[in-house]
Amino acid sequence: MKYTPLKRSTWCQRQLLRVISLFLMPALLQAQEVSDHQYSSEAIQAGLAIYSRECALCHGPQGDLVSGINLRLGQFRTASSDEDLRQVISNGAA
Repeated sequence: MKYTPLKRSTWCQRQLLRVISLFLMPALLQAQEVSDHQYSSEAIQAGLAIYSRECALCHGPQGDLVSGINLRLGQFRTASSDEDLRQVISNGAA
């Protein structure tokens, strides 16, 4: 296949876009994670107090005592969305 200047230019542009996206994607994903889950120190401490009082007895201090569930890693049996997780926390697992 013979490359013409136009084909070579298009190929180079695509390759350049791929390289740029490889460098930008991690930064974009990290920015999204930070903005989605920003909590104040007070909110974190309040959550820790509630977890320690209401959850740690069964789930353990690290959230990994129940088989098939690891709360720190986000591994749940029945919750597949944030709303599902809210329901399980509020009402218990079925």
